[in-house]
Amino acid sequence: MIVAQDPAHDSESKLVELAPSGVRVVCSSAAWHDYQVPGSPYFVVVDGSSGDVAGSGTATGWTEVQGLLHRALGDER
Repeated sequence: MIVAQDPAHDSESKLVELAPSGVRVVCSSAAWHDYQVPGSPYFVVVDGSSGDVAGSGTATGWTEVQGLLHRALGDER
């Protein structure tokens, strides 16, 4: 799932263009505020079966995203 900010902050047409097929996109600045998202893009790795957060962080590129994933998966072992 992708949670973007409200249309006043993020372009709806750009989100539609960039979102992968089959991935739900929700626009909610309130969610950003409630979860205290520190920056964009912000990634959260959630265990689908338990709902537990395995890792999270801000990343400016795919290399950083991969690092977050490796750390999150490594912490589970």
